[in-house]
Amino acid sequence: MGMKYLLLIVLLVAVVITAACVSENKETATSTPHTQDASGGSYPHPTRSAPSTLPTPFTTIQTIRAFTSDDVKAHFIDIAFGEKEPGISKIFFYQISTDSASDSDIEVIHNFISDFNDLSKSNGISENIGNATGQYVLTIKFIPHLVYPASIDEPDDTISINNDLSGDQRNHTILWSLYYMNGAKGITFDYPDSLFYIEDNNNTKLTPLDKKALEILFGAGVKNGMNRDDIKKSNLF
Repeated sequence: MGMKYLLLIVLLVAVVITAACVSENKETATSTPHTQDASGGSYPHPTRSAPSTLPTPFTTIQTIRAFTSDDVKAHFIDIAFGEKEPGISKIFFYQISTDSASDSDIEVIHNFISDFNDLSKSNGISENIGNATGQYVLTIKFIPHLVYPASIDEPDDTISINNDLSGDQRNHTILWSLYYMNGAKGITFDYPDSLFYIEDNNNTKLTPLDKKALEILFGAGVKNGMNRDDIKKSNLF
């Protein structure tokens, strides 16, 4: 009988210890709330409760990826041909004129000129941004309360930017409009980090694939009036 009582006491002690450990683990688990991150996982967040919504990024982070000549050709066709453009339509402006741009707008325009001149090689835009007029002068106006982010008047060589825009949204709109006027009439559905992505975005930098396609577009081998079949049959890529 003594041995049975001894075994019973040992079992009771083991149950008490197990219950205490379970209780302690529960307290530890509930004392550290978790916040869901953008990838669907979670990470310990001991001082703040989880937010009700996650912020949506406006600017897509560029990722480095390898691309083939077929990728360049497909991207070129996407961004060079607009919905109403059966053929290549590019104009080389020798100067950009504006009298209503802010200092930061001027910096964005200067960056565009630098990139364009690097890509174009044989056709350069003057780095002198002034209040000029005349043929092959592209005018940029900043007008408040426009219905759209930008309004483009191709016959008049004029871009109107909604002056209510700010930050990267403003910069993106300026850059997109400048490339449009110089011949990049299209959009891409495939590359969210591209300046020419169809969905609303605030991308302000050309991707390597953008640059390669634009280098070909602005080069001497691409002529106005060339259609999609001409491009596909060419040895440009």
